Amino acid sequence: VNTTSDYSKGTFVVNEGVFNAGTGTVTYFDGSMATQDIFGKENSENALGNIAQSMVKFAGRYFIAVNNADKIQVVDAQTFRSVGEITNLPLPRYFAATANKLYVSSYSKDFTKGAIYELDAINLKITSVIPVDGLAEKILIKGDLLYLTISAGETDIFPRNVLVMDINTNTFVDTITVGDNPSDLAMDKNGDLWVTCSGFFNWTDPSLNTSGSIHKISGGKSVFNYSIPNGSKGAVTDKAGENIYYLANNQVFEHNINEQSGSDHVIHDGYYYSIGFNPYTEEIFLADAGDFQQTGRVVMVNPKT
Repeated sequence: VNTTSDYSKGTFVVNEGVFNAGTGTVTYFDGSMATQDIFGKENSENALGNIAQSMVKFAGRYFIAVNNADKIQVVDAQTFRSVGEITNLPLPRYFAATANKLYVSSYSKDFTKGAIYELDAINLKITSVIPVDGLAEKILIKGDLLYLTISAGETDIFPRNVLVMDINTNTFVDTITVGDNPSDLAMDKNGDLWVTCSGFFNWTDPSLNTSGSIHKISGGKSVFNYSIPNGSKGAVTDKAGENIYYLANNQVFEHNINEQSGSDHVIHDGYYYSIGFNPYTEEIFLADAGDFQQTGRVVMVNPKT
């Protein structure tokens, strides 16, 4: 029996749950043992909701985006007991935070556009809504600027763009052209951004698929890029901020930020749903969702071995 009563430190895995059925859960890993569904465990077996999308720690609390339930569940960081919810927030996706500001991206219910929401983490309210002409995905804050990737197709308004928002005014101030369908982004030790683009996918004619790409953004523009396979995704940096890791062609790739070509090398084989990095153990976390109906698993890989 796990006797953990302090969840303020450790590794958490957000499990989506079966689409439109059941509930998402959060798994807690203390470095030696995994405890399943800690939200249910600490909240009288109540369900977190469908689908659990992402989670962030902010102001002594964890904020969990519960996508289909149109809410953010908020729990105390130490006890993981619910302190409330932020509701009426359609299809929340991913978080980004500064020392005193918290944002989440979202889709509209008809999947035609999106928004960035600024949240009041104390009173659990929405303080600002910034509309986006596209499906707002991953967000990252550097200084006073928030960078946003747009999940897009060829005919969308922003098919190959990263949008830039000034968090002092909550207004978009720039648009950076990258590759087809940007999906994820990370920041290296120099403060430069690296964007993974998945390329466009054509369900009726795969010959019309376009290549993915990786772009280095410096000084507000793409200064270096190269092609990677269609469907590539994920972007995390190592502890030193010197290597970028991403998923492509059923493999995990590493790109050194000083490398001026696309000669990335494979560090692990296998198809994975998502990727993360643990700065304390310096391991890559690879989520294997299986068939999305049964229990998944997380594989931990040391990129230096």
